[in-house]
Order: sequence, then structure tokens, then C-alpha cells
Amino acid sequence: MIARASANSFWFGLACGILVASASATAKSLDYPADNAEFYLQLSDDYKTKMNPDGSIIGIGPKEVIALTSMKDIKNKAAAKSALPELAKRFFIGTLLFQELQVQGIADSKIDREGGGDLAVMVLTAVGKNRDGREIAITATTFASEQGHYFIFFTAARPEDKEDASKTSRTILGTMTTATNEED
Repeated sequence: MIARASANSFWFGLACGILVASASATAKSLDYPADNAEFYLQLSDDYKTKMNPDGSIIGIGPKEVIALTSMKDIKNKAAAKSALPELAKRFFIGTLLFQELQVQGIADSKIDREGGGDLAVMVLTAVGKNRDGREIAITATTFASEQGHYFIFFTAARPEDKEDASKTSRTILGTMTTATNEED
């Protein structure tokens, strides 16, 4: 009972730190970027999401925190791979208020998309410490939209929930559909 209360307190504290002074909303479809969507991702109803002033989106789920942000001024895969470790550190320390982040590695991968075809991705794995000093398992999955812009999809979970968080990340990214931005 105490362990469960402690775990709930941990996630509640993390969620409060992320969702400071803003209202959250339950989301089904995540349109990104919000001002000119290039793609859509499907989230289950149990995620609460928030748009940050920098354009990133944070989502609080049952066992993980997710985030989505763009890689501004990145033009190709080599530049994305080179910039990923520093961008991940900056995002987790600056936006999510982590104390530290240590990159473990980056690997190329593919995610099966629901509509068919593969999504080529690079996956950075890392460990970090949240502001309470607790260790957190982190992945940062980088991918390009069909328009050629690069984005990072983050997951953060307790080490014991790392596999479930990875599966959730792959499932969410597998739902990606391209937005058709037609002029009216």
C-alpha cells in the first residue's frame, strides 16, 4: 500500500512539474505541429496532454511521460543523429526539469506503420534523474516527416516500466498519418 502511494506520488509530482500553471486535456488525436500539422498520432484516452510555449507537446500516461518536439534547422539524417544527444539533454533538463541525462547509445531502426510501410527512425537510449533524484529510463526517437522535417518523440518511465514504455512509443509512432494541408 505504501509502495503504491509512493509510486502514485512520484508520477503526480512529475506531472505537476510538467503541467505547471496550465490546463490539460484528454486527447485522442495528436496533430503536430499544432499551427501547421504535418502528421497525426493517435493516443489512448488515458493521456493528458499540454502544448508548451516552445511548440512541444507533453503527455502524461499511466506508466510514462511522452513528449514530441521538432528539430529546428535539421536538414538530413546525419545532422539529426549528430544533434540528437544535445537536443535530448536540453529538452529533459530544460523543459522537463531533470537533474541529469546520460546517453547510452543511438541505433537505427524501423517502426511498422498501421497504414502500411515502415517509418525509419533513430532511437537514442539514456538514463536520467528527475528533480527528485529518481532514475528514469529515456528514449528519444527521431524521425522525418514526409515534408522532410525532423522530429523527436520522447518517452520517460521508471526502469521497471522501460519495456512497456518502449512498446507504447512504437505503437504511438506506428499510428502516424501524414496531414494533407490543402489551401482553401
